[in-house]
Amino acid sequence: MRLHDPAGNRLYLNAEERAAFLAVAHRQPARDRTLCETLHFTRCRPSELMQITPARVDFCGGIIAIRSLRKREDTTGRAKVVHRTVPVLPAKKSRTSQP
Repeated sequence: MRLHDPAGNRLYLNAEERAAFLAVAHRQPARDRTLCETLHFTRCRPSELMQITPARVDFCGGIIAIRSLRKREDTTGRAKVVHRTVPVLPAKKSRTSQP
């Protein structure tokens, strides 16, 4: 995993920046807050977040299946689709009841 891009810029947020991101997210409408929290807690890429559908969320099992957009090949050289499962934190009533 690379921590910096070719120009030397950091690719990831540090702990303080992540805390600030969540603090701002908690003041947003439910839809935006949910997107931000999903990005934060699953550590998925924004492009992967946009691929999540209701069918990929298992609330009873407590997981989200995230389709990896990285190009991978099977043993025959054909492109293959890879999903990784990520645990879902239980929703807090105070979070889900806000507008």
